[in-house]
Amino acid sequence: MAVCVIDSDIVTRSSIVRLIKSLDAVAYEFEHGAAFLRELKNIEPRCLICEFQLPDMTGLELVTELRRRSVSVATIFVTSVDDIRAAVSAIRMGALDYMQKPYNPSLLLRRVKQALNAEAG
Repeated sequence: MAVCVIDSDIVTRSSIVRLIKSLDAVAYEFEHGAAFLRELKNIEPRCLICEFQLPDMTGLELVTELRRRSVSVATIFVTSVDDIRAAVSAIRMGALDYMQKPYNPSLLLRRVKQALNAEAG
């Protein structure tokens, strides 16, 4: 069970990784979308937790690139971007959730479990 966390904020990224590890899942962390895409073939993630506005691309651009590569992964956006249009776009692109920072750890864990169980079943 691999979960990838992509966020340029080290504090947020580290706290999410700690949560993921509490589920006995393997967590990979990346600061940029490009770094994640370079390692993608070696990881095979079941869940992606991503900031909406990364330094090198948007979360939607990342999801679009995953689709182009025929990669299907449950995506949860945890973001500081307070934009209803961005949230709607993310959900329309298939995101499991779009959470505002500061995020609710219990809700995030529930969504990650949901993503992992959906992929397993």
